[in-house]
Amino acid sequence: MKKRMTLAVLVLSLVIGTISYGPLSRTAATTSDDLETQQEEVDEEIRKLKEQLGDSNSELDHISSDVVEIEHNIESTEKEIKKLNQKLEEVQKSADRQYEDMKLRIQYMYENEEQSSWVYFLQAKSLSDLINRVEYVSQVTKRDRELAQEYADTLSQIKEYKTALEEKQKVLVAKKEELKKKQDTLLTSINSLSSNLDEQEQLSDEIAQQLEEIREEERRMKEEEARKANIEEERRKAKELEEELRRKREEEEKKRQEEQEDPQDEDPQNPNPAPEPSESEYIIPVQSGELELFAALLFCEAGDRRYPDAMRYAVASVVVNRVQSSGFPNSLTSVIYQSGQFSPTFHVISKFNMTYLAAVLNGHYWTADDRAHCMGIVKSVLKGNITGNWLYFRYDPDGKREGEHIGTEVFY
Repeated sequence: MKKRMTLAVLVLSLVIGTISYGPLSRTAATTSDDLETQQEEVDEEIRKLKEQLGDSNSELDHISSDVVEIEHNIESTEKEIKKLNQKLEEVQKSADRQYEDMKLRIQYMYENEEQSSWVYFLQAKSLSDLINRVEYVSQVTKRDRELAQEYADTLSQIKEYKTALEEKQKVLVAKKEELKKKQDTLLTSINSLSSNLDEQEQLSDEIAQQLEEIREEERRMKEEEARKANIEEERRKAKELEEELRRKREEEEKKRQEEQEDPQDEDPQNPNPAPEPSESEYIIPVQSGELELFAALLFCEAGDRRYPDAMRYAVASVVVNRVQSSGFPNSLTSVIYQSGQFSPTFHVISKFNMTYLAAVLNGHYWTADDRAHCMGIVKSVLKGNITGNWLYFRYDPDGKREGEHIGTEVFY
């Protein structure tokens, strides 16, 4: 599992290092701290990309607005040029009419050159009429010249204005093309930024997943290390207890030998006291101090007086059955302290800084009556009063598991 996790993280690091955007320098991450650092770097990269993407979109909006405005100006200019073309046509038609009228008048004057002018003047009825006729001819000639000049000026102004509008239209079209190119460039940049952002966000998700897996692996390893430490501690305590039991046995054996050598120590009031059950009376070997240990375990597992005695006998039977079974250690102390079996041997009571079983052995929790009651059941079972051939039991208050249910436990 650990090798697979490390390989996954190494591959992820190579992926991060090959991203073209950004100057980040990444190395293979093998711990959650390394991945958290990479996660921060990628998140910063994402923040920068989003900022650039926002700026580019804002600039694109401005350019798009400018393009719309220029298109509107081009449209207005085209309409204005169209109107000028119509006006030019009208002026041209008017000028053409004036020109035709002038041609007819000049033609008439030339065709009747010898008599028309003189006849027109000679037909004057008086001097004032003659003067008026001369003035009229002069005004007509002057008006023709003014109309011709107006025509020429109007035509010139319209052409100049049209030229200016056409030039303006060219500038607007060029500006529009320039903005369009810039718009296309920005769109390409935005697409690139968006693609890069998607990659970075995907990468961030992958790192988060890897980080979660590594944290879970580290948590499991810590729990495993703690479990092993507890096991080692219990083994140490079991070894110390075995050593203490051995020392007590030696002391008791020494005392027994001394008593045999000195019969005067016998009680004169009771020369034949009832002996304690000897090792030969039990169906399994019992070392010095193990009766106390066995009774303390029984109290820890089923000492509550609300439990029936049948449950306490069943728990004691499981312990003895294990000692007799080839699948378990062959002594009471080893069975009781076997790793991961009886929770009182490794469940630590914080206020005493010792296990529950050790706390009971040191006089906590149980009374003299509790001790005597549990000791009586332990001795009875050790003499062969085994109530079942079970090797295991567990908490099952609802009775859902298969086995024989006694009290709150199921035995199997």
